[in-house]
Amino acid sequence: MQHTEGTYILPYIDGDNKFTPVVNMRSSIFLAGPCPRENYGEDWRFEAATILRRLGFKGNIISPTNDHYMEMRKNYGLEMLSQQTEWERRMMHTCSALVFWVPRSEKWPAYTTNVEYGEWYKKEGVFFGYPEGAIKNEYLELKLQEQNKTAYHTLEGILKAAMEHIYRPADSYFTADTHFGQERTLQLSRRPFVGVEEMDLTMVSNWNKRVPESGIVYHAGDFIDPAQIDKLPTVLSNLNFAELHWVLGNYDRKIKEQILETVKSGDLVNRQIFIYDIEDPCYVNLKKGDGTEVKFRVIHEPADFEYHDGLDVTYLFGHIHGRSFAKRNGFDIACDYSNYTPLSSEQVLWFKNAMQYWDKNVYCDRVNRVPEMVEYTLDATEHSYIWPPQAIHSFMRLPEEKRLVTFGKKESDYPVTDIDLSTAVGTIKDIQDGKILISVNKDWPMGKMVSEMLDKKIQLKFFLTGAADSSMIIERDVNDPGATIYGAQLKNE
Repeated sequence: MQHTEGTYILPYIDGDNKFTPVVNMRSSIFLAGPCPRENYGEDWRFEAATILRRLGFKGNIISPTNDHYMEMRKNYGLEMLSQQTEWERRMMHTCSALVFWVPRSEKWPAYTTNVEYGEWYKKEGVFFGYPEGAIKNEYLELKLQEQNKTAYHTLEGILKAAMEHIYRPADSYFTADTHFGQERTLQLSRRPFVGVEEMDLTMVSNWNKRVPESGIVYHAGDFIDPAQIDKLPTVLSNLNFAELHWVLGNYDRKIKEQILETVKSGDLVNRQIFIYDIEDPCYVNLKKGDGTEVKFRVIHEPADFEYHDGLDVTYLFGHIHGRSFAKRNGFDIACDYSNYTPLSSEQVLWFKNAMQYWDKNVYCDRVNRVPEMVEYTLDATEHSYIWPPQAIHSFMRLPEEKRLVTFGKKESDYPVTDIDLSTAVGTIKDIQDGKILISVNKDWPMGKMVSEMLDKKIQLKFFLTGAADSSMIIERDVNDPGATIYGAQLKNE
């Protein structure tokens, strides 16, 4: 079924048992509430549609009332209930404003409405009301008041509020890493959804109920699963924006040509979609309350490329899905960090202001825990490591953190294990009288394993070396690791 802007959308397709496809549903209003099971001409939604058109609403009006439902249910049983319910779920997520008008009566008990209302009343873009004389709505209104929301008591009043929500003044919004349709992202990012379908519907719903028709959206990349590129027109057709500024992410670049072709074809050719790659910087200036402007640049990867900008630029990036939100000159706008909802310009400016208060506790790469150290005394001559006094003297003049000890070199050095222990695991505290006192750092790679092996008296070869940036040179026969060391010196000393 093809429909144009401003269509009154019903669940079914005339003359068929298929439901209306969910496409081109941006800037739509879903009329939730009790539906008649007979006498369909009494449905309050006809009056609502008349009011909306009189008020100048141009978008789709979505009605869940299916006057074929009882016949279809008789013919197809619970399968038809499942299809009707699924269609309503998709439409309620895709719409921009969800209007619960509940003229509850003995004739229209609105049992299903209670369940749906409980799922939605806390969320943005959801409106609730009932006419004077409707019964058993007081509890629903009390729950609404907990969210500092207002109940409406005229149909025109609630519809005006829904329209004002959709037609709010233009503002800028920011998101990244939606990965529509991508199972891999759902699993690896541990997103809290039962499946890709729920993930996609939630992101569309949060986008449309946050972003008005006039919204300017900046997307920092990885918009859709490359394998789902054929679904891009449908996804974009259902999203609110007056302008979409799309900075390509690492996944998007794999299908760049297909993206460019898609956004310039079909209905999308009439929408304002701008594509940016690495060589095309995407800047945006946001105005603070005092009238001054703050300059931002939208990028995808925070580290994989060099960005040559002035110090006055703050970066809004994606790619790492909120795993390290704060950088010293920017922050993550991935949807994973913002409850899968685009950030408003007010929120972005709030984070920008907060950056001045972030300190080393925000930017540290690990918690500053005191490492667990274990000391061992080893025989310096066990493997013919006989150092002349001058070599020992030169080596011990290094700072302790530069005097490293490495255990093992290749698998043949330690037959009891096949794990490569060639990484430094500790430091040398002292060398004298043929003994070496080492301190093993269990926090270092393989440090804990080496410590456990030494505790068990497992024989391991060890090597002493200065840290690379100290340029310690230990002279020995490189073809015979067990040979006597006959010299050591510090470079440039």
